[in-house]
Amino acid sequence: MVFFDNVYMYGHVKGIMTEDTAFNSSTIKGDVRGKIATMLLDEINNKTLTAMICRAPEFYETGNTQSGTNATIFDNIKKGKKSQVLVKDSTLRTLIFTPDAGKATALLGNTPDAYNQTWHLPCDTNRKTVKEFIEICSKVYGEELKYTVLKKWMIKMAGLFNPLIKEIIELLYQWDQDYIFDCSKFNNQFPDFKTTAIEDGIKEIFDEWK
Repeated sequence: MVFFDNVYMYGHVKGIMTEDTAFNSSTIKGDVRGKIATMLLDEINNKTLTAMICRAPEFYETGNTQSGTNATIFDNIKKGKKSQVLVKDSTLRTLIFTPDAGKATALLGNTPDAYNQTWHLPCDTNRKTVKEFIEICSKVYGEELKYTVLKKWMIKMAGLFNPLIKEIIELLYQWDQDYIFDCSKFNNQFPDFKTTAIEDGIKEIFDEWK
């Protein structure tokens, strides 16, 4: 089994998320993810299942996705509206380009020695704040893109009318602090894997619109 997972079970992490980070969820989503991952790890440790966990942080991509970044930034740019930034624009973010996640998961699944362990999937390690991310979007798009920072109380109000935003509320800690996802284990094991740089991923998104 190759199990594709996210980082909700880690909860509030002060510092860097690695494959060894303890599960410390404080949310419903995180509790569910933690239980599923624990069940799978128990089966692996008991040698009743040959499996791996492939874990990814937040997505951004060319297609339709319900990720926070696509919903608040790219979808609004496409509509000619101001982008929205959740909580703060000064925290560092680690994002994964969806095609990279798919290719890396396929690579791991076809590598026999990769089983019976957890892997963090590859991301651009040149992390940016949300402000810097939108500045890169402006550069690639060819015009200055405006944005609004939504405070927590504003997001909670919006969640009363928008189901997607409502689902994000319990995860706002991810935007309230630096979100540092470490993928060095994968990078060391697969040094030839071509991870998409943030600027290149943004360019692919805008090129697809054209």
